[in-house]
Amino acid sequence: MKKLILTLLLIFLTTSLNAKTLRVAIETWTPFVYFENDTPKGLTIDIFNNLAKELNIDVEFIKIPWTRALRMLKNGNIDAMGNLSYSQEREKYIQYIQPSFYKLKTNFYTLKGNENLISSYSDLYNYTILTAKGYLYFPKFDTDAKISKEVIHDRIEKNSQIIEEEIMLKMLLAKRVKVIISSNAIMDFIIEFGSFKNLVKKANYAPNYIDPIYVGISKQSPFIKDINKINKAMEKILNK
Repeated sequence: MKKLILTLLLIFLTTSLNAKTLRVAIETWTPFVYFENDTPKGLTIDIFNNLAKELNIDVEFIKIPWTRALRMLKNGNIDAMGNLSYSQEREKYIQYIQPSFYKLKTNFYTLKGNENLISSYSDLYNYTILTAKGYLYFPKFDTDAKISKEVIHDRIEKNSQIIEEEIMLKMLLAKRVKVIISSNAIMDFIIEFGSFKNLVKKANYAPNYIDPIYVGISKQSPFIKDINKINKAMEKILNK
């Protein structure tokens, strides 16, 4: 009996401890998430650190590739992710924290001088558009099976992660494709700080769509019971 009580007590304590540590999947997505000497930095990291402070919990950042992280979120093997666009499919297993913490705009990019290649939505049917695996851009494009799309994913080169947007840009500069798609904050940052602003330009056409970016909690996570508190904490952080 004593052994059974001790075992149950240990299980209770372990569960209580785990429930106080929010396990967050992250991967490089500059400027939202990046690493300095293996320390995660960026806007999304700041959001989670502030949430942890408001909720009086710990946060553990775990570096996981994007598509694997979504599967782990679905299965409850991690508690949370950031940088999430909304979709009805994801909402089946993700509780989106309100309000969104950032608003992105999707753009198409070409080499300088080719901006008129994409001057309307219908022009997209003339080219193969690079997309990142597991990404959402805007509903009309995401669900349009008539547009030729090539799906790519990040990779490791010389022990460094090369994100999808960097791969897209390299392929564009190498003239392997004529058009790429990306969220403005990500690609604009890479173009600006990579000194490509005189080589790569936004296409004339841009969808009239704003993409809110959210923090999401797995519906399998023990933190789901505190969703109202988390929403209030997020609202407080964004109103500061």
